[in-house]
Order: sequence, then C-alpha cells, then structure tokens
Amino acid sequence: MNLSLTPSTPLFTIKHHLHTTKAMELVQCAITLAEARGAAVAATVVDSAGQEIAAARANQAGFATLEGSRRKAYTAINLGMSSADVEKLVRENIALRALGDISGLLPLQGAVLIKDGEILLGALGVGGASGAVDEQCALEAIKQVLRST
Repeated sequence: MNLSLTPSTPLFTIKHHLHTTKAMELVQCAITLAEARGAAVAATVVDSAGQEIAAARANQAGFATLEGSRRKAYTAINLGMSSADVEKLVRENIALRALGDISGLLPLQGAVLIKDGEILLGALGVGGASGAVDEQCALEAIKQVLRST
C-alpha cells in the first residue's frame, strides 16, 4: 500500500485548547454571578470535543444541576450553537424533538460557546436557575474571565 502525501496533505493539525485554569475560573465566575442573582447553580466547561475539563456545583444547588450544566454544554459544542438556539429549534420543529432523546444532549437554554475569535475552544453550561439566568451567567463569566486576558 502506497501512502504518499501530496504537498496539500497536512502532516498534522493544530488544535486549540482552553487552559484548565481558565476553565476553572469560568466555572467559579458563573457560580458567583448566579449567587449574586440569588440562584444556586452548577457550571461545566467542555472542550471542543465535548469532554469535561472543569465543573463545580454551588453548595445549595440541587444535585441534578451538575449533570444538567454538563449536558447543556455538551449540546452546545456538539451542535455548534448555544443551547438556547437548540431549544428554539426543537420547539419550532417537531422533527428535531428527538434531539432530547440522544444520550448526553439537553436542549435547554443555559450553555454558550467559548470562542477565541472564530476558533471554537469549548462551551460553558450553567444549570440550576431559569434558562435565561443560566445563559446570562455563562455569557458574563466568559466576558469577565476571557476578555480580561
């Protein structure tokens, strides 16, 4: 078998990663922002492959909030859009309602993509408050943690 490479065939690809320290800062910031709004939440950061790299649950948050935040983040990264956009698609298109039956997906508002320009780094999911508050906390955490570097 001949596996010759042409000049246009890349020998490797460069993968961009969100540093674990920043992921943990995002999680803590989202939880703190929610607490300031009177909500006890959990937050999870997944990388661009959907693998969890940081997660935490506020002391008073329900036990299911951690799994919800992870699944929201996993949904956003796998479908390439905020989980709010996924939720809207599912509500508007009956054929897409089966997305909620796919293992790991949770098409509910509360997760947003983490990008560096156009480079997709991962997603931050928040769960435990209303979907709108969860999403606001995720967006604000990204703004505070990543825009300050």
